[in-house]
Amino acid sequence: MATSTSPRKPHPPQTQAIRPHEPENFRLKRYLSNGGYQHDETRSFAARVFGDGVALLERGAAQRPFALVVDTYQPHEPWTPPRRFLDLYGDPDYRGREPSYPSYAPVRRYLRGYDRRRLVKRMRALYAAEVTLTDRWLGVFLDRLHELRLERETAIVLIGDHGILLGDHGYTGKLGTQLHPALTRVPLTVVHPEGRRAGRVSHYPASTHDIAPTVLSLVGVRAPRRMTGADLASVFGGRRPPRRRYHYGGYANNFYARTDRWTLIGDNEGRRLRLYDKRRDPGERRDVAGAHLGKARELYSAVLRRAGGRLPSYLD
Repeated sequence: MATSTSPRKPHPPQTQAIRPHEPENFRLKRYLSNGGYQHDETRSFAARVFGDGVALLERGAAQRPFALVVDTYQPHEPWTPPRRFLDLYGDPDYRGREPSYPSYAPVRRYLRGYDRRRLVKRMRALYAAEVTLTDRWLGVFLDRLHELRLERETAIVLIGDHGILLGDHGYTGKLGTQLHPALTRVPLTVVHPEGRRAGRVSHYPASTHDIAPTVLSLVGVRAPRRMTGADLASVFGGRRPPRRRYHYGGYANNFYARTDRWTLIGDNEGRRLRLYDKRRDPGERRDVAGAHLGKARELYSAVLRRAGGRLPSYLD
């Protein structure tokens, strides 16, 4: 993706940071100056990346076979969507501060009273608008794929990298200590060239490390042994992927592990373990590690075995 290296004169900002005294406000102004897509969606990251993706798709159609990865920055914050997208979800008469760059922190730490409810609601509208903007330009890319008649010979995989907390569990942003589904559960869509099992939904606990072996399988290439992910393409042949008793992941110095019943969240050194019983508490709000310490230790030990030993510790 091509980006400008010198800031242009900023447009009158549609948004302003919640915390104007902090460094994020300066970065946001530079961002608005160089982006400016709140007035012209064709300047958005989604439009520019998927536009370049269309050009590469056209080259690929003339040089088959091809593999193409398109990765757009959006809907990452700052959220500065054009008004026509924002008004789909938020109050068209809203004239307050635009919380386009929320803190990665407890909401109560930086928002108070009525402001808290009002601005968290606005954050959700901004985020939804950014997702819709991104979907619109993804659609441009997929439309061109069909126009080139590539859909019957191309496997398509759509994946997100993480979610974001928008008041969930009392937080906003992306925090390693809050690895709940709102942050860790991401969309994954695999489209078979022959349309097999089109529209079906699977509840299998897939992971991002399953993508590489799945794509290789779809194009008839054997995955190397060091790829330990599951071949999800097996479902297109009516087979089930290998059973997973639990699945796990991490961010920064924290990890999570999940089974059908339990969720464990803690730091990589095994301290401050929090355990949730999803049968009785599907929202993961009541920590029951004290009452089920053996289960918490069991899940942590399973993560250590799968990781091959002690989990890493990163500097803040």
